This record gives sequence, C-alpha cells and structure tokens, in this order.
Amino acid sequence: MVNRPLRMNRERIIAFPAGKHTPQNWATWSTEQRFLDKQQRMSWIKDQSVIEPGRMPCPPLYGATRELQLKAGDAMPTIFAQRLTPTDISQLHAENQKLRNQVLDRILACPICDEEFETYEKDQIRDHIRLHQQLLEESGQCPSCGDPQWAFMTNDEKRAHFSTHQSQHEGSKIKKFYADQRCPVCDMDLSKMRPEHVIRHCLDHAPGQVRFCDRCGLDELDCDAMELDHHHISCRLAEARKPGDPVPKFCANCGLSGTHLTPDQNVKHLVECRSDTAGKFCTKCALDQSSLTAAAIAKHQSHCVSPCGFAKRFCEKCCTEVASLDAHGTAHHHKACRLAEPDMSTERSRLLGIYST
Repeated sequence: MVNRPLRMNRERIIAFPAGKHTPQNWATWSTEQRFLDKQQRMSWIKDQSVIEPGRMPCPPLYGATRELQLKAGDAMPTIFAQRLTPTDISQLHAENQKLRNQVLDRILACPICDEEFETYEKDQIRDHIRLHQQLLEESGQCPSCGDPQWAFMTNDEKRAHFSTHQSQHEGSKIKKFYADQRCPVCDMDLSKMRPEHVIRHCLDHAPGQVRFCDRCGLDELDCDAMELDHHHISCRLAEARKPGDPVPKFCANCGLSGTHLTPDQNVKHLVECRSDTAGKFCTKCALDQSSLTAAAIAKHQSHCVSPCGFAKRFCEKCCTEVASLDAHGTAHHHKACRLAEPDMSTERSRLLGIYST
C-alpha cells in the first residue's frame, strides 16, 4: 500500500456580487458637473489648488496645482505642502497669474491702479485710461517738458521755468542756423561763433564785395531785377547739379529743359513745341525774353551762365572756380582774394559799394 499525501483543497477566491445600481440625483449631479466645467474653463487662466472653499481637499483635475507636490512613487500617496500660509501662497500665485496673463495678452492690468480688464473690452480700457489722463491734466504739468512739479510752482516760478525753455529753444535754433554757414568774404567758419560775433564779423567787411553766385558764377551786380528774380528761382532754390552732370539746355520756344531727354523724346518735343510757341527763352537759363528789347537781350546774353551748380563752386568775390583748385591753389586764392583789402578807386564806387580787389 502506497502512502499518498493528503490532498488539501485550495481556497477559492470568489468576487463579491455587484450591488444594486442606485441612480444619482439630478440636482447633485448637475451641481457637481457645473463645478467641474467651471474648473476646466478656469484652468486656462488660473492654476488649481488642493484647497477650494466649500469642498474637501483633493488633487486638482485640470491644470497644474499651486501647492508643492512631494512624490515618493506610484505606490505612495502624494503629499501637498505649503511653506507659507494658504493666504500668502494665494496672493503670490494671484500676482504671478496676473503677470502671466498680461504677457499672454489675456488680460490688461492698469499700471496706475489695480483694475484689470479682459483684452477684448476695448471700450472699458479706453475710458479707464482717459479717466487717468484727465486726472493727470487736472493736476498740471509743464507743457514743454512735462515736469510734474508744475502744479506746485508759483506764478513767478512758472514764468522763470518757461523762460528757460524759450531761451534754450531760441539758442538751439540760432546755432542750427549757423551750423553750415561760412563767411562769404573771408570763408571763415561761423558755426563756432556767437550770434553777436557773427554780426560784428560781417560788418567789419566792406559792403559790395560779394557779387558772384557761388553755384553758377553769375555776376549779380550786373543783373536787373527781372534777372535776379529768375536766378533766385532757377539756381538758388533749384536742386544742385552734381559734379560730372551735363550742362542744362533749355528750349528756345517754351523754355523746357532738354538735358535728360532721349532722342525720341527730343523729336517729339520739337514737333509739339513748334505748333505752340510761347515766347523767346534763353537757352542757357530759360529766361523769358519776349518782353525784353534787343539791347536788353544782348546784355543778358553777354553775362548769362548755366544755373544749378553745386554750392561753393565759385568764389563770391572774384568768380574763381575754387572747387577745381588744389591745396596750393586754394592757399594762394585765400591769400590773394579772401584776405585782400578792397580797392576804393573812386568816391562814387565807395558810395555805391562797388569795390575791386
């Protein structure tokens, strides 16, 4: 007979039967669902907290949590810790959330007060900023520099403060006027001189020495009023001609400039110009000579030059083309012309202000 070990029946684990389903009350479910929906919407702009007023502490379902999470693994519960009181932590997180929403253009916080607006509330934001502007205007500030102490100044202090601004403005305006100016007689730089010194320096020179245009070399003392007016418009107020540009040429019938016209445009202009003759024009400067006599036209042709040169090309005293001089020629011209004393040959020339060097 074989001894066999006794067979022991193993314990059978049987699942507990499921309980009867109890339907949830509609009001309770609706309240809970609305709270969860609100938490989900607020998670877009606000971090959730473990501690919510009126509810049991529990981890948030949506978004990150405000508290510090301490995890030791999946089998261990998560610990939420706060180093400060819940009120202090809430204030810090609210401030951080406010700054984050401004960066993301979700809300707009007023930099003066604690008012906050959603970015789409344009009308409320405009009215709120306008209210601060009105309050700032009522408090008063300097209209020139915006000094906020303007409201606390007396009338004498305001008058002295405003006169300081006016003197500074006038001084800078005068300095800018003489920034690029040089003396037309001795070619001295006037930008480093005071206004009263500039006037005294110009009065030291004898009158009548400046007679030629520095851009085209026209003798202005030999021109009549009509020629001077035309020269002021066609040369001094016109755009300067760069070195190397062609000499301007004008049509004798209409006075149109044909310097930059192509051959086809020139032929077309000749056909159109012959049919409508406006008058006789100078081919050098486009002066209308239809009302001048033959003697006046001949006099104009004797001293007429092409306008629109660049600045400081000719000497205004002797009509020397100083732009083409080298260093030696410039030094010789400065000594022989700029620094030369005027020759008062006759009493009539002295009275008329006509001098020769």
